[in-house]
This record gives sequence, C-alpha cells and structure tokens, in this order.
Amino acid sequence: MLTTETIQNLAAFEAAGITVPHFDRAAVTRATTANPAWIHFGGGNLFRCLHASLQQRLLNAGESDTGIVVVDTYDDELIETIYQGRDNLSLTVVMNANGDIEKELIASITESQYLAESNPAGTARVRAIFANPSLQLATVTITEKGYNLKGPDGELSGLVLGDIEAGPDHARHTMAHLASLLLERYRAGATPIAMVSTDNFSHNGEKLRDAILVVARAWKDRGFVDDGFLSYLSDPAKVAFPWSMIDRITPSPSASVASELRAAGFGDTEILVTLKHTTTAPFVNTEEVNYLVVEDTFPNGRPPLEKAGVYFTDRDTVNKVERMKVCTCLNPLHTAMAIYGCLLGFTSIADETADADISALIAGIGYREGLPVVTNPGIIDPKSFLDQVVGERLPNKRIPDTPQRIASDTSQKVGIRFGETIKLYRNTDTVDDLTFIPLAIAGWCRYLLALDDEGEPFEPEPGPDERAPAPVRERHQSRRPGERRQAAASDPLQPGDLRTEPVRHRTRCADRGVRRRTRRGPGSGPEHAAQVREHHKHKHKHHKHHKQRHHKQHRGDSIMQMTFRWFGPDDDKITLGQVRQIPGVQGVVGALYDVPVGEVWPKAKIAQLKAQIEEAGMSLEVIESVNIHDDIKIGLPSRDQYIENYKETIRNLSEFGIKVICYNFMPVFDWVRTELARTLPDGSTTMAYDQSIVDTMDPEGMAASVEGDSNGYVMPGWEPERMKGLKALFAQYADVDEQKLSDNLRYFLEAIIPTCEKYDIKMAIHPDDPPRPIFGLPRIVKNFDDLKAIVEMVDSPHNALTLCTGSLGENPENDVPALIRYFAGRDRVPFAHVRNIKHLGNDNFEEAAHLSEMGSLDIYEIMKAFHDVGFDGYIRPDHGRMIWGETGRPGYGLYDRALGIAYLNGLWEAIDKGSKA
Repeated sequence: MLTTETIQNLAAFEAAGITVPHFDRAAVTRATTANPAWIHFGGGNLFRCLHASLQQRLLNAGESDTGIVVVDTYDDELIETIYQGRDNLSLTVVMNANGDIEKELIASITESQYLAESNPAGTARVRAIFANPSLQLATVTITEKGYNLKGPDGELSGLVLGDIEAGPDHARHTMAHLASLLLERYRAGATPIAMVSTDNFSHNGEKLRDAILVVARAWKDRGFVDDGFLSYLSDPAKVAFPWSMIDRITPSPSASVASELRAAGFGDTEILVTLKHTTTAPFVNTEEVNYLVVEDTFPNGRPPLEKAGVYFTDRDTVNKVERMKVCTCLNPLHTAMAIYGCLLGFTSIADETADADISALIAGIGYREGLPVVTNPGIIDPKSFLDQVVGERLPNKRIPDTPQRIASDTSQKVGIRFGETIKLYRNTDTVDDLTFIPLAIAGWCRYLLALDDEGEPFEPEPGPDERAPAPVRERHQSRRPGERRQAAASDPLQPGDLRTEPVRHRTRCADRGVRRRTRRGPGSGPEHAAQVREHHKHKHKHHKHHKQRHHKQHRGDSIMQMTFRWFGPDDDKITLGQVRQIPGVQGVVGALYDVPVGEVWPKAKIAQLKAQIEEAGMSLEVIESVNIHDDIKIGLPSRDQYIENYKETIRNLSEFGIKVICYNFMPVFDWVRTELARTLPDGSTTMAYDQSIVDTMDPEGMAASVEGDSNGYVMPGWEPERMKGLKALFAQYADVDEQKLSDNLRYFLEAIIPTCEKYDIKMAIHPDDPPRPIFGLPRIVKNFDDLKAIVEMVDSPHNALTLCTGSLGENPENDVPALIRYFAGRDRVPFAHVRNIKHLGNDNFEEAAHLSEMGSLDIYEIMKAFHDVGFDGYIRPDHGRMIWGETGRPGYGLYDRALGIAYLNGLWEAIDKGSKA
C-alpha cells in the first residue's frame, strides 16, 4: 500500500518504471500546513491526474514549495481510504495512443479533509486554512450538478433552503460550504482569494460566483451576515471567480490497467466502489492529452502554473476555447457516441470509432456542422484540436472509457452540447441544413425508451434525479399547524441537491473486476469471508430483479399486497375471521410475542402461527417484529451471541415463507405517546403526542402513563419486564450517541444481511417514532439523510426500509411522497405502514383518520407515489382511532383500521385505473 513509509524506497518504484517525485515531501508538507496556497474541492479522479500533476511539476522544478490540500464534501470514505489511508499519495497512469503507458508517483497532495458538520475536526481545519492569508486559490471539480441550487421547477431545493435557514455554521450543499468558508476568510481580515471552477461547462466561474451569492444574500436577509460580506464577494479585487476550460478524458479506474501495474511490480491496485457509489482506486488512468485554460485573475497571487503547461489568458479567450470544446469539437462527439454506443451494444468508445456509421456521425457533427460556425479562440486551433480528438483521442484503445459512463446525466448535457450550434444555424436561417446533430438528439429520444437496436431492454444510466436527492424539507414558506402540504407530486425531490459521482451498477462493477467495499462486522475470518462470497453470489439475481421491476413500472402493472397486523389469539380481541372479512386483505402481519427478546424463535411456534393464519384464508409473509436486543444497540461484547441468535431466527423463518422482517433500532422506547385515548370532537379517541408533557416527565413516569392507558394490553415496545429495569437501561445507554448507535446498526447489518440474502428475507427498518431524540436518547432513522445512510451501510436490496408515513410525517420537514418515490423506486421498501397524523404545532401531533382531509398528510399523493414507482410490496393501515364504542389495544382497533383499508384500496384502484385510461 502507498504510504509515507513505503515511498522511502524510491528505487523500488523506479525499478517498476514509475517516475518518482524530486522534492522533499516532508518539507513541502510542513510548509503547506503552515502556509497553504492551494486548496481544492472534489477528490475525484480528474483532480489527481491533472491538478495534482501540475503542482508536482512545479515542485519538481523548484518553482513552488507548497502542495495542495484536497477537500471533499460528499464522500467521507473516499477521503478516509484513498487519501488519508495512503498518506495522500497516488499513482497517475498516462495511456498513450501508441500503446505505451507512463507511470508517475504523485506526492503533491499533502493533506485531505472531509468537510461536513458531522466531522467537526475536519471542518475546523478547513476553516483555518481559509482564514490563513497565505491561501491564494481554491479550485473546484464537483461536476456541473454540484453547482445546482434549483430543481426543474425553478425553485430552490430543499437542501439549499435548509442551509439558508440554518445559517453558515450548518452548511451541507457544496455552494453553502464555500460561502461559509469565504465568510470565515472575510471575518479573518478579508484577504483576497481566487475561487476557480475547473469543472467542465461554459461560464463556470460565473456560475460558481452566482451560486455562492444566492446563498450569501439569503443569509444577509436572515441576519447571518452583513453588507460588508456581500461587498467582499462582489469585489473582483477581493474575491475573483476566474473562468476556465479543462480537458482531460479520465475514465474510471480500469481492471486491465490494475493488472498491468501488478505485473510491473506495483501492488496497490484495488479498485473500490465506496458506499456512496464513487468508483476509485489508488491509481488514476488517463489520456496523454490535456488542456487547462484559465482567466488570469488572481488577486492574492498564484503558483506559476504556466510553467507546468497551463494557458493563462483573458476571459473572452477562455470562453471561446470552452465553447469550441464543449459545443463543437469534443463533448458533442462524446455525447453522440455515448447514446449510439449504448443502443448498439458497444462497451468501449475506442471500439465505436471503428464503426463506419458512428465515425460518419461524429465527423458530420464535428467537421460538417460544427467547424463552420465555431469561433477560433486564437491560442488553440479548432481544426487541429478536432483532428486530434477524432484521429488520436477517441480511437485510443488504452483509454478504457465506455459509452455507459458518458451517458450519465445526458438529460442535463444534451442542451449544452448541441444547443449553441443549433442557435447559430437558426440565427442565419440555415437550421434546416443540420442533419447529424438532429440525428444525435433523435438517438437520445430512442435511448430514453430503454430499448436497444435489437429491441431488447437495457438499463439506462441513472440521471441526476435518480440518484441521491436532497434531505427532504418543505419549501421556505411556512405552513400553519394542521395545514396539509398541497400538490406533493408536483414538488418532487430536486436533482442537484447533493453532489454525487456517477453511479455504476453493481453488476457492471463486478464485470470490470471491481470490489464493493464492506466494513467488517462480527464473524471476521473464514465465516465472514463465506458470508461475503454468498453476498456477491446473489448480486446478479438482484440486478435481474431490479431490471424486471424497472420495466414493470413503465408498464404500470403495479401490485401491492394489503395486510393487517394481528397480535395472536391470546393477546388480540380481534379474530382472524374478522380480519378475513375486510375486503382486499390478503395477509396478516404477525410475530411471536411470547419469545423473549434475543432468543431464537422456535420453528414449532412459527409453524403454529403460520397454520392459524393460513387456515383463516390469509398468508403470513411479514413479521413485525423480531426485536433487537439492547446489547446489540448499545454495542456490548455479548452482542455477537445475540446476533447469531438473530441469524438463526432468520433461517427458521425462511423455512415458513417469510419474506420481510420489520424491526427498529430505537433505544429503550420503540415509540412514544403522551396520551393513548385523547377524545376527538367526533367522540372517537386517538393517540397523541405533546412535547411539553415529555419535557416535564421522567422516563419512569412515561412508562407508568403508557401502562395505565393501555386498557390492560401490553403495548409493543413497552413490555412491563423491560420497563422495570428502566433506570439501569438508561445508564447503559449513557455513552451511546447518534454516531455510536449508527456504528452499532452498521455492525448488526453487516453481520446479518449475508444471511438474509442467502435465505431471501428482507430486513426493513422502521423509522423513529417520533423522529426526534426523546429523553436524551439518540435517534438515527428520522429523515432522508438517515434513511439513505442506512441503505448504504450494506448495499443490498435485503437491507431495506419500512416506510411508515406517520412516523416520518410527524416531522413536517419530511416530504413523504418524495421519500417513497426515491426509496421505493429503488426497491428498498418492501413494507409500508400508511397512516395519517395531524400536526398541532410545537412538535405536537395526534393520530388521525386515514382520509387526507382529516390530517396533515396527503394520503392520495402517498398512495400515488407508491403506485407510480411500481410498488409490489406489503402495506398495512396503522394506528387507527377507537370508534363506534370499541375498546381494545389503543391504536389497534378493528373498525377504524378496516375503514383505512377500504380507503387505501379505493385510492389504489382509482389511481391504477386512471393511469391506464
């Protein structure tokens, strides 16, 4: 592995044909720590093979004495593993068109940090760097969508609105981070700096400036910053935003390159797909050709990068070079090849150039339609540039680039790639002369059908709205307590809220020799290795299932299975015969309530429960719950035995056809209500939550209140035997914060998911209820960020969610339909609880009838979201009122839940028929 220790023997690197650095890295590191000059945002492959290589040239030549600090705001694992885990060293592999490769050990990166509120030490260090007057420039490569503050509707995204309301100390979007860091510099003396976007789109400096100013002005309106800060940002003599053009084709790390490196004697070649879907490795493979053209506006000075090959010029020239590349001579050709390469079954850009039709297409776009209207920038000749692209760069078989990679985000690129040329032809009334550009756009329309040239379905590359959206927040306008969010379906999660690298599907990664990293949980060693092998054995099956779901969704054949929770013959006054009479109920959600938490569920008892339900004419495929022992949640040494017991229970349940296990990871209390029988104006009773009561009550008082209001029934999660040891239990959780609880959940999931995959049972975690800390106990299943983090802990469809609309809806900032579209649309929601709640302000709420107008949730939009994504899992109504004089377990009466089922089934039928009309 690359480390400071291993590079002490530079002769070994040279023996492997690797060019080594010719400077004192320790001295450079010390100088950079004390007086940093260059900080970079975005730790992707392009940064390491271009920016870091440029600075290495200066260091080797004695033209600089400091290195680069790299920061990432998205992928902590990238920073921890590829950068910090290797002392910020990497290898650049240049793939020459003549077949040769050049290898260079890059040592110019001296420090790396993950910038996020969850990493206070890293955040403090980056702030200190920005406060240092020595800092001359901050460069950025986060891809174009990382600058995007708005969604398709033109409104600021939920993430950006959240950053605006929370202020500079709580930034999450990269643009808010940069604005906050510039505020730090302003407060430290307002020293000048250049903020240099080196991302691949036109007017990049302008877009960076505008995005930062949007955030800063909003902070000014809310009193977080003063007018002086806005003046600082707006003064080019203080904060400059130079434009740039960058060009170096840098595909994902190649398994074939890794093999060549190993054969040459370089062994640190593992290709990693992080939990956030970043494809990376200790090496970067790239092409020989590279350009960086930058507007020469640096108010605090800059490194002499012209000596490393960078063009410094004026803004107009940068703009001309950028338009030449992006709109005429490279990117339009790449986009057309990506589209038709996917349709025609190619997996290599270089191989496409041997196809006569594709070659004619790119020649027509470039030479016949592009060159006649391109503006010559002067410093680079367009014809020579195009000749190099068509004759050398695209046919370079040593560049393992794929049309599938380039096809990512084409929905955002197609207008930029072809629009400028189309406008120039339109301005001269010759747009009808265009043939090849319209053909490329027509190919894109065909690509969207997800059918290749043989009429076979394929899986399109994900667009930005199919990846990680923002944490879900309401629009900036506040709502009155109890007011229901309107038109949720027209206000989806917005793309651009989070910067993400293109996502490679797992099977595609596997085909290229890529290993998805998993952190070790219990059972390390041979057993763990066997589990991992089992995990990977099922990947192809999951991929096939995902594709089947994808195409079914487009056909509109959505099928959901309605279920009803039943507490068993000894603890539920409702009979299975009554449940069977509810129209549309197909299955029962059950559990073994007499087996102590942590013990293995006996097969005989499972068989008995299943037989009772099937004799009543229904199925048992969902268990709610196999509770998690507190020792697992706390992280005690005894957890491993309880995990083994849990795995044995999973194996036992699989023998009886169980498909889903609903569970929760809430410490001590599974849910909290301050009233179990609040009387409503219509005379029915319901459960309610009042934060002011919680604030004045101790845990023992809460337990006594629940027991006293439960009509003699044992409420799930409030078992008397657990409540008797409440003080001791709280003491055990004293040192468990959100991070530790999250780590313990990861440990649990990494241990059991291979078992779940082997026996095809999905673990579906239930959200926290309510979704906020209670009595100082941490909560880690509250919102989009939490849900996404959980499904990424182990990237498997068997690591899933129970989408409880009530629990998530108890926080008005959670957009429940959008959560459904995101997670259920990705096959991560096998089970849902659908119920309504009514917001009463000040974090208070009460359970409401399922009908939308009775509460604060739009149940129509919720069911429509499930239908639109092709949901084929299990749904049950939840927490009904007690109506018509019924008595029983609070929240689990027969009549109101039966009404809820009728309402949900009616909505589903109407939505389904409407979609086919």
